Amino acid sequence: MEKTVTEAIHYRRSTRVYKATPLDDYKVKECLKNASLAPTSSNLQLWEFYHVTDKTTLKQLATACFNQSTAKTAQQL
Repeated sequence: MEKTVTEAIHYRRSTRVYKATPLDDYKVKECLKNASLAPTSSNLQLWEFYHVTDKTTLKQLATACFNQSTAKTAQQL
């Protein structure tokens, strides 16, 4: 079922806690690659993406995010 952009925006929901189901690294990397291709003014693309999977680093990032459940339960950030 395809949605218009407006329908997708109205339908979206926030995720507060993630399941322990493993993520496909390939799909995550493809999403990051696609995000990096998004157009920007004058094609400056002034952003950086980091794909964090290390458990120790994930815990440190969760702490930096004020221990929000979303960050604490994420398998990757």
